Amino acid sequence: MADKEKKEGGGGLSPKVILIGLPLYIVQLVAVYFVVVNFIVKPQNPEDGKELVNQDNLEFQDSVVTGKFIYKTEDLIVNPADGGMRLLLISLGLDVPKEEMVTALQEKTPIVNDIIISTLRKWKLKDLLRIGARDKIRKQLMDQFKIQLGDVKVTKIYFNKFIVQ
Repeated sequence: MADKEKKEGGGGLSPKVILIGLPLYIVQLVAVYFVVVNFIVKPQNPEDGKELVNQDNLEFQDSVVTGKFIYKTEDLIVNPADGGMRLLLISLGLDVPKEEMVTALQEKTPIVNDIIISTLRKWKLKDLLRIGARDKIRKQLMDQFKIQLGDVKVTKIYFNKFIVQ
């Protein structure tokens, strides 16, 4: 009786599943990889050390190595425009092209902190929590750094901490 149940139950994988299913699964993985690499991920168009800036006009500029020299701000607490008792804790990393500029930023820490706090104090709490707010904050900070820190060029801003409490 136990032998009949084993034959009818078919416990385990049948050879057909292994012989047909496994190769189909591998073909599917290869096809998905091909589609992702060729159609979904945008290919880069490097031209003699230059990177594509504007896809429509095909403008190129000299590439700048990012992430090599970063000035890290201390944790700053900001009271947003309509925050009331709610506060924003923020810490940034400012990417600069040269090590000398990191030293210059360290000497100008009070100015950098004032730029960050002054810019963020103008924001309302509900606007800070919206999707895309960080990109707008980045742009505003970049504009202020260009104006007030003329000799120091900030190439990118990284958010280390962005906590609303």
